[in-house]
Amino acid sequence: ELDEAARSIDLRLFWHTRQRTPGQLSVFTHAYGPDGERYGQHDGTPAGGGQPTTEWPEQALVIDRHRIEIAEEAPAGLRVHVGFYDPETGARIPLAVDGVRVDGDALVMPDAIELRGDR
Repeated sequence: ELDEAARSIDLRLFWHTRQRTPGQLSVFTHAYGPDGERYGQHDGTPAGGGQPTTEWPEQALVIDRHRIEIAEEAPAGLRVHVGFYDPETGARIPLAVDGVRVDGDALVMPDAIELRGDR
C-alpha cells in the first residue's frame, strides 16, 4: 500500500516458519525503480524488534510490518524486494524457490507500484 502524502510504502509481511531459526536474522525491504536504482528501504528485526527470529516457534505465522520511505525523485514502476540477512555480517540468507536459488536472494513482489499525486 502506497501512502501518497508521506511518500512511503507500508508492507505487511506474513512469515510461516517450518523450523526454528538457528541465529538472529534481519529483514530487508527495498524499493527499486525500473532503472535498477534503490529509492527506499527499511531493514530491521521483524515486528519492529518485537519478534526476533530466534524466538519464532516451529509452524508459526509471524506478521511483520515495514514502512519504506520513498525518495522524492523516485520514478513510477517501483518493485519491492524482500529477504533476510545476517545482521552480524550483512550476508543475505540464500533463497530458493522450487529448489532453484533466486538471483540476489530476494523475493521480488510481482506488482509494480505506480506513484500518483504531487511529486
